[in-house]
Amino acid sequence: MAAIWGEEEKLRTWLDIEIAICEAYNRLGMIPAPDLAVIKERAFVDAARVLEIEKETRHDVVAFIQAVSETVGPASKWVHMGVTSSDILDTSFSLLLK
Repeated sequence: MAAIWGEEEKLRTWLDIEIAICEAYNRLGMIPAPDLAVIKERAFVDAARVLEIEKETRHDVVAFIQAVSETVGPASKWVHMGVTSSDILDTSFSLLLK
């Protein structure tokens, strides 16, 4: 149970969802292929870094996006585009339940 509901798995699931959204936007012609490649290659989430940022932001998803953006660089402008925190939370909860 801890493996499914732990912080690392939650954040990994959030990242998987964000990348899937970027892939969909790429198929629609909204994200350039080179930027998608950078996102897929570099996107990483460190739970400790997210918690550090969250102390300042007081928002878990904002902290997550900032931490991921630090690993991706300029292409991170596409990460979380058109997405709400609830989109990520609800989708990840559904995936983790499954």
